[in-house]
Amino acid sequence: MRHLYTHLGEAQLALLLIGLSVAVSLGSLWLSYRFLPRLRFEKNTADFGQIYGSSIGTIFSLIFALVIVADWQNYDRLSAGVVTEVNVLNNLHENLESFPAGLRIQGQAKLAAYVNRVVTVEWPLMADGQRDPGSERLLDELTALLGWRKPVGLNELPAQEEMLRLLAEARNLRQDRIQGGTPYLDLPMWMSLGVGSVILLGFSALLNMPSRRQHFIMQGALGTSIGVVLYLLLIYDTPFIGPGAITPAAMKALPEQNWVVP
Repeated sequence: MRHLYTHLGEAQLALLLIGLSVAVSLGSLWLSYRFLPRLRFEKNTADFGQIYGSSIGTIFSLIFALVIVADWQNYDRLSAGVVTEVNVLNNLHENLESFPAGLRIQGQAKLAAYVNRVVTVEWPLMADGQRDPGSERLLDELTALLGWRKPVGLNELPAQEEMLRLLAEARNLRQDRIQGGTPYLDLPMWMSLGVGSVILLGFSALLNMPSRRQHFIMQGALGTSIGVVLYLLLIYDTPFIGPGAITPAAMKALPEQNWVVP
């Protein structure tokens, strides 16, 4: 299932989820007509059923909306964090220009090696919320390179302190990026959304409509709406895998800016 999800495009995933949701929705309606005629609302109670159905739909619509907003905010936060991390790494590279040639070349080489390893090794591992020890080791070596060096004169002290601050910020951003690789919604939330969808579809299938054709059209529209919601939840729930995954494109561009690649 995960292999299929990671190899589908955005349009393909949307069509698949909407198609499945519509099929389940219309299937539940057909089953209610075929096997559960006694559970259907009578004509004299149809109005009450529609009132209760509207209340159930409103409740779950609010729940779905809140979950989608929270899911999207987490996705947007991680996307902005990657951009910030790229800017911090670029600032580190530029600030190294003010240090002596030996330290500058060595520091920029380690920084370039770190970025290249994050892009090629660590980024794929983040799909499972894992970290790459090699990337962390390169960041530690760069921190040690700048932290152990005694500044020559008072002019180098502020530059060294700024570099250490940027390194600490890069470390925090990396930690946040790795933790964000795991799905945002946990299993109980998905179970609650699934049960809510089943209740909504099942209740709407038992309503009494003057025309079966109209009932099937409305049930199909409800299934389409649920499919769209599921699509949005899946796209934003796993920020680093799937068709809507955050890519390392911004990081890939960093070594092209005259960086020293070892």
